[in-house]
Amino acid sequence: GSVMGDVLGGAANAGGNATGNEVTVKGGDVHQLVYGGSSANGNATGNIVTMARNGTVYHHIYGGWAANGNATGNTGNAVGTITGTIYGGRNTSGTKDQTTGNTLNVNVNATALNIENFATINFNLNIHMNMSNPLLTLNDSTNKTKLKSLSQINVNNAKVGGGTLIENAHGID
Repeated sequence: GSVMGDVLGGAANAGGNATGNEVTVKGGDVHQLVYGGSSANGNATGNIVTMARNGTVYHHIYGGWAANGNATGNTGNAVGTITGTIYGGRNTSGTKDQTTGNTLNVNVNATALNIENFATINFNLNIHMNMSNPLLTLNDSTNKTKLKSLSQINVNNAKVGGGTLIENAHGID
């Protein structure tokens, strides 16, 4: 099936915090934005967005969106195809925290435009991953993927062998 509008796990539109909400997309298509939690005037913390099967999101995914607050401690579980960027947290002020504690879990091969505002990226290797392809393919032809440090990246259940964790043809900084 298809969803033509935004998908929100929880929203605090008049004020307050969006905390502990969860959205799971189990196949199908979402043609707009996906938010774990969204707050107009408070914080967005502890929210989770999961792509559980081979669905497609045709826009951005936000673990937490806080227009005027902090967007921290959110989780994105990437599976399938996202034509937009996966954000751990995001806010419009630019002065609030939108990275601390945000985690991206890559559990199967996934594709997105880019990733932003994650403190930790976990590659959880398993039998469902095709190690001959990049585990996370990023297709942003304009912007490089920005990582603060390689210490942000964890590889779990790794066996001896080779493979590409993240690929962005435009580059990774």
